[in-house]
Amino acid sequence: MNCKLIISKQQTAKIKPMHAGGQPPVTSDASDRYFHYLTEAGIPYSRLHDVNGAFGGYKYVDIPNIFRDFSADVDDPESYDFTFTDLLLKQLVNAGVEPYYRLGVTIENAAKVKSYWIDPPSDYDKWASICEHIVRHYTKGWANGYYYKITYWEIWGEADDLNSPNHVSQLWNGSAEDYYRLYTKTAKLLKEKHPEIKVGGYGAIGFYHWYKKEEERREEVNYRFSFFRNFIKYIDEHDAPIDFFSWHSYSDTRATVGYDNWLHEELKSLGHPELETHLNEWDPYAEELGTGHHAAEIAAMMIAMLVLPHPPSSVGAVSLGVVSLSAGASSPLSGKSLSRSDIDNVCAFGIGASVLWSYSVPRYIRTVE
Repeated sequence: MNCKLIISKQQTAKIKPMHAGGQPPVTSDASDRYFHYLTEAGIPYSRLHDVNGAFGGYKYVDIPNIFRDFSADVDDPESYDFTFTDLLLKQLVNAGVEPYYRLGVTIENAAKVKSYWIDPPSDYDKWASICEHIVRHYTKGWANGYYYKITYWEIWGEADDLNSPNHVSQLWNGSAEDYYRLYTKTAKLLKEKHPEIKVGGYGAIGFYHWYKKEEERREEVNYRFSFFRNFIKYIDEHDAPIDFFSWHSYSDTRATVGYDNWLHEELKSLGHPELETHLNEWDPYAEELGTGHHAAEIAAMMIAMLVLPHPPSSVGAVSLGVVSLSAGASSPLSGKSLSRSDIDNVCAFGIGASVLWSYSVPRYIRTVE
């Protein structure tokens, strides 16, 4: 296949940041020795999910890691342990990266054995208040805190993971309505106290098999679609604010573009055609990290992000790097819209793609205004 990459001098739009990061480079000794790579790559955001993985040690970010005794006084600074999360956010900010804060808990991959933190809270109002104090600590200086710019606050992640006799959830043991209530109470309180921030959720698992009939999909897949539609209807009926909708995909560029198209058509039909959307986990070939094919897939996705005909959004955090699936209809690089066949051709553009990703593209995106 012959593949040409033509870059004209015509500029039709600003290139949005599409290369933010997922989990920050936390080390076992909590040092910042890898954070300079974020600075050098011009990483704009880092989504704080699953930070307490291999090196986290149940110390970072998550609600039960910061507010360890749920019976404690929510207004008492002594009830909060910000130690490691303070350090992490300071390391990110010093590296020039804006935190993208997920309010919730880390995935429990062994939940089939036993789960610890993924049940709904016993007191939704108190949980919301804890979240509000965390926002206040990092943006308004409460409890010897900070005045950081943290725009995005995501309420939980993958709450649409069905918990049933046939499918053990790793992220939410409650019902769909349990989550809708939690989101509503938390989002309302956060926007009431901090109208300048953006709140949203819920890190949807993904819209795989959207084109199949209901009877052709597994139970847990059908559940995700009903969860999504009923979530939008619930927050509308209860006047809950939503500034962005976040979702995930671990499929390749071609399939993910299809999911994005489906999502925006659904949002339009549900009365939210202009809602900001974030693809904030994506990486279909993680096992191929460092190969030409993996880099080419990333390059293809980044170009797709530039040209999809949806309302602009500003960020989407990815496991590997952040991409935004909402962009203007014309490409800042070529001056014209790209078709599906164009995207397919880009997928074949593997020569030098690893250099394009790791060096050239982040710097080019950062300098084009």
